[in-house]
Amino acid sequence: MADGIDLPAGRVIVSQDKGRTFRIAEVYQMDGTRKTTGKVKVFSDRVDNSLFYGFGDHSDFYVSRDGGLTFCERKLPDGFPCVDFGKIDCANKTEIRGETGKTGVFYLALAEYGLWKLMYDPGKGVDGCGEKVVVRRLSGRGDTVFCVGLGVGRPGGDYFTEDKALYVTGTIGGKYGFYRTLDEGGTFERLNTDRQQFGEINSVDGDCRIFGRFFLATGSNGILYGEPEEKSCS
Repeated sequence: MADGIDLPAGRVIVSQDKGRTFRIAEVYQMDGTRKTTGKVKVFSDRVDNSLFYGFGDHSDFYVSRDGGLTFCERKLPDGFPCVDFGKIDCANKTEIRGETGKTGVFYLALAEYGLWKLMYDPGKGVDGCGEKVVVRRLSGRGDTVFCVGLGVGRPGGDYFTEDKALYVTGTIGGKYGFYRTLDEGGTFERLNTDRQQFGEINSVDGDCRIFGRFFLATGSNGILYGEPEEKSCS
């Protein structure tokens, strides 16, 4: 339930009986006080249905281990930039993508702060012994990344179990475009030309079955897709 653009932390709604009943989730800050103001955007884990995550308006990060009933703040490592995640999609130039087939893995497009990877390890047991959060910058200093999506990582690959291709929009090495990386930011391949811009790009995602195919959600040109050209044998 959002007020136009913002996603209020006090209105995170959860159902654990397939929508028959609902309740307001409880979100707690580092000092143990309940967060009733501010914003938070919620994501489910891609493997464990007891784990949910919240991303707040000052790079605050929350974890629920009880299926979304309660969220507790976890400290992100020093050096992670301060970003407002608590808005509806496309309202601010950031994007969060959870990785299918892995617990606690997210890729974050942080505009002028570039592309990052967040990895949450829930630890062992009910108390989460060994729980930790790791973040890593994948793009270079000065690179700008507005959108990020995931696709199958190789021809004939398995999207659910293998490493994925990352697709991003932004400025890499001083050149704006649509890019793919197969080595988590070690190298980027530009996929468009200077004539293929298509105006405002609100989101990007890769295909989970066909390697090289990706999709763009534009502001005025609808949904577009790109894929590798077939090479002539002549």
